[in-house]
Amino acid sequence: MNSIIYLALFFCMAAFVINGFVFIELTIELVKKSSLKKKIIQTLVLMLLNIPIGLVYFEIGFYIYSSTTTNN
Repeated sequence: MNSIIYLALFFCMAAFVINGFVFIELTIELVKKSSLKKKIIQTLVLMLLNIPIGLVYFEIGFYIYSSTTTNN
């Protein structure tokens, strides 16, 4: 069971890093390409809306992790 929790938390952290990189790249493209400005801004807003969802996943993961390690 612990290996699944470690894998899930690793996935959340990897997703955070990858999304951060994509967010930075989109911000750079926003400055470079004014013709796609509206689409890029919409994508950035959607990415920002995913942050609370990711934090909830982290909270759930750490709660499960802490409850399984204290019961062993």
